[in-house]
Amino acid sequence: MGGVVLQAFGYLIVFSSILFLVFVTTKYVGGKAGKAMRGKNIHIVESVSLGMDKQIHLIKVGETFLLVATSGKTIQYLTTVNMENYEVDETTVNTNNFDFKIIFDKYLQQFVSKKGNRTGFKETKETINEQSEGDEFKSNLNRLRTITKRMDSRSKENGDGKTNEE
Repeated sequence: MGGVVLQAFGYLIVFSSILFLVFVTTKYVGGKAGKAMRGKNIHIVESVSLGMDKQIHLIKVGETFLLVATSGKTIQYLTTVNMENYEVDETTVNTNNFDFKIIFDKYLQQFVSKKGNRTGFKETKETINEQSEGDEFKSNLNRLRTITKRMDSRSKENGDGKTNEE
């Protein structure tokens, strides 16, 4: 018994060490790639999406501001913009940081809305966490009964329900 617990603890330490190394490596490589992608004299000040793959970008090149449109694989120069007294705000500069919490919240909201559509009402994070295993079991049992009824009705429509298998 003690050997099994010790072995499980060892696996947990190895697994968490691998996760930590992956995290550190990703941060290091991501930081290097981010620095390589940033220019010293060219900055994207602002981008506005106009559709599925259409965007307008305000770009600062040196002291000049350019308005550029992108669509699919094409880039088109629109005009030069005069922006007097413009100061760079470091919080709005596009740094391409990866924020896991934003992505997690986005997918959690999608999961909650799908679950709410399936059961007929919208649930919140708290109701998902408070849902007991008994309720989930009953829900799955009802789904299984519905599937079985559909299979029975299809077999009656197709004949006596016998197959060619022996």
